[in-house]
Amino acid sequence: MKPLFLSIFDRTRPRLWIALSVAGTLLSGTAWAEILAVVVDKANFREGPSTQSAVLYTADKYFAVEVVEKKDDWIKTRDFEGDVAWIAAHLVEKKSCVVVRVPSALVRENPTKDSPVVFKSDRGEGMMVMRRQGSWLHVVNPDGAKGWVHRDVVWSGADE
Repeated sequence: MKPLFLSIFDRTRPRLWIALSVAGTLLSGTAWAEILAVVVDKANFREGPSTQSAVLYTADKYFAVEVVEKKDDWIKTRDFEGDVAWIAAHLVEKKSCVVVRVPSALVRENPTKDSPVVFKSDRGEGMMVMRRQGSWLHVVNPDGAKGWVHRDVVWSGADE
């Protein structure tokens, strides 16, 4: 008699293998969203996958978005507010970036709430994450200013 754990992997149980494969595929598709960020100074987000489509909004470098769909050289995205728009694929890359989701985020010298403020970042502004320390993110903005921001005031897509 085979041990129980070996009988689970028996080739005579194709339905079990199919069920496990489907479950794994479904879970992997919903558990991890692909997050991209704008890599040029300014990028247009459009109504459709064409330069002829209306511009819905423009975003600056390091603005992070979640991938909804890919079509040819275009990517359908969802931003931190849930807005859906298309962007040309060459304008975004996979980068660790966040977007400010509060009216104004205080970016500090060190990863503590008592640390001096280095600069403020407004709602909708993107920043690239250089490293993490607990609930704090060491970030750089498009102008090159660096500091620490608390993860509660930014959107990264990955933890939403």
